Amino acid sequence: MNVIRVKEIPRTTPPKHHNMFVQRAVGDSIGAKTMKVSFGHLEPNGMVEAHRHEKWEQAYIVLKGVMVTKNEQGEEIRVHEGEALLIYPGEVHATSAGNEETDYICITGLNLPSADSEIPAKKWK
Repeated sequence: MNVIRVKEIPRTTPPKHHNMFVQRAVGDSIGAKTMKVSFGHLEPNGMVEAHRHEKWEQAYIVLKGVMVTKNEQGEEIRVHEGEALLIYPGEVHATSAGNEETDYICITGLNLPSADSEIPAKKWK
């Protein structure tokens, strides 16, 4: 077991992320093999440029504010405080905070089947 003191984790702003920061609480730096967990904060004008993760699932849990996510077709999905959003591998997504500060947890699952495994159609696209 490992206790992580999030308040002691440095704040970073990844490439293609603007007016926001993340604090990586769980990842390979502490020996996690199948997931990454970050606490994120978007300023009212904060945003993450459109991108995709070919082999990762991501779940966002909004703790405060509203997270606005757009898919590849430009459709907007608003995720409110107390709600979660699951993004499947390969899905294009861009994220912003709208007009208010937004705090969230991002869980990235890295334990996808090997390339030669069949992916269950009902679970993943």
